[in-house]
Amino acid sequence: MRIVLSGEGPTDIGTVSYPEKTFEPGPMTYFIDMIVSEHSGRSPLMEYKNDGEAICYIEKSKLAQSKRSGKSVFPGKKNARALSIRAKEIASLTGVPTIAVLFRDADPTRSQDAYGKKWKSVMDGFEESEFHSGMPMIPFIGKESPMIILNTLYEEDTLNSRTRSNCRDGLGKQVNPL
Repeated sequence: MRIVLSGEGPTDIGTVSYPEKTFEPGPMTYFIDMIVSEHSGRSPLMEYKNDGEAICYIEKSKLAQSKRSGKSVFPGKKNARALSIRAKEIASLTGVPTIAVLFRDADPTRSQDAYGKKWKSVMDGFEESEFHSGMPMIPFIGKESPMIILNTLYEEDTLNSRTRSNCRDGLGKQVNPL
């Protein structure tokens, strides 16, 4: 499986370090890796570190360059379409199933309704591209910080096994409070 990611910078999904052009994962990538690992038993980040192929990061500026023509009221829809196109190309070239995750910050000055519209806009972009393995990642300000802190502690292995279990449970509740 390949994961195609796009974010806003080093403090969320990550960044590309130059001149090596290697992906440097950010906190949200570690979070995505933890979720995927929990469900598949495989760590995309470990695979990427071994072969450089399990994760493909597309910088926001490069994603904008790949957008095809088409008008949209919401930029999230265009970004999702562009990411879908790239993810489908990668899946076609490699023959490997591909997931796409589009990270965008939620505007803290906007209402819950604006957040819902942004989420729907990204989902609509994936659906219009007929890409059914796309996922928006649009955290609310205030909800993102605890996830980053818990995940950082978890990844740094600074917790004992009991605390790690509580940390994982806490992260799970942040993602799915039910």
